Amino acid sequence: MSGPLSSPEQSVSGEKVFVFPGRRVVSSRDAAAYLGLPEKRFRWICRVRSGPPGIGADSYRIEDLDAWRGIMLLRTGIDDRGAGHLRDAPDPVLDLVVREELRRIRVSALGQIAIICGLVIIALSHTPAWRLLRQALSAHFSTP
Repeated sequence: MSGPLSSPEQSVSGEKVFVFPGRRVVSSRDAAAYLGLPEKRFRWICRVRSGPPGIGADSYRIEDLDAWRGIMLLRTGIDDRGAGHLRDAPDPVLDLVVREELRRIRVSALGQIAIICGLVIIALSHTPAWRLLRQALSAHFSTP
């Protein structure tokens, strides 16, 4: 881990971040290592806005990472106080929880896409455009 930002005022991606005494700020790579997650999975969970709250584009407070980890584990019924996770080491439990969260988000998104496609098909089925599309598809996929 490269460690926290050292100066009391430091620029992160064009934004100023004020580091208060006793509060450590780390990059996303260091945050992933701190949580024991692969960096790619950590970026994905943040990209879908289900990850820990960040400050700036690529900075996270250690307190926020600990709180997010506790919330994720409590969702599954695991008490974080007795977990005894070794920092900077792979955490298979949190990795499993994050994978399940990403799977839940994917299923939800695919369900919404399927509903929208179904509504489009229903709306098109009552128009002349549907007949033209059906004829074009049947001509394209018919065998000579």
